Amino acid sequence: MKTIKKERVSYYELYVANDGTEFNDKAECEAYDKTAKCAIFSAYNALVVKKTLEEDLFTSCGENRVEIVRINSEEDALAVLKAFFSVNTYLMSKSEDERAQNAEVCRAIEFIKRAKEEKDFLVIGRGYDFDSFWFYGTQKSIIEDFEKRLGGFTSENA
Repeated sequence: MKTIKKERVSYYELYVANDGTEFNDKAECEAYDKTAKCAIFSAYNALVVKKTLEEDLFTSCGENRVEIVRINSEEDALAVLKAFFSVNTYLMSKSEDERAQNAEVCRAIEFIKRAKEEKDFLVIGRGYDFDSFWFYGTQKSIIEDFEKRLGGFTSENA
């Protein structure tokens, strides 16, 4: 007797919503396609120029995802802000005044505005299962923050 190994390839159907979310069930996908969240993320995903893993940008990090976004207009800025609020729904339970004072909301608005004005990329963190949404900053703000944390220390003056 001898033992051999054979490869078995199987195919199955996935249903993909307009925003890229995958479903095993057609009815569930169709129902999702009719929701506001799908429309919000369809607009947001059109702005994403690169998707990668956190560990590809920052060593020793977890399995979170990173999306690089380009904001060219007020509509783009609003699409990113809507996506942020649609994931961070707990922020919507606050009054408008409380949201305006919330550090997380202020940070989001600041980075969105800066990315638009400076025509810079916006670096967004997403949980592995897309269950969270946060801002690392613009490409320029991340570099500035890094330099500030080094306290003026550079490779030239080492």
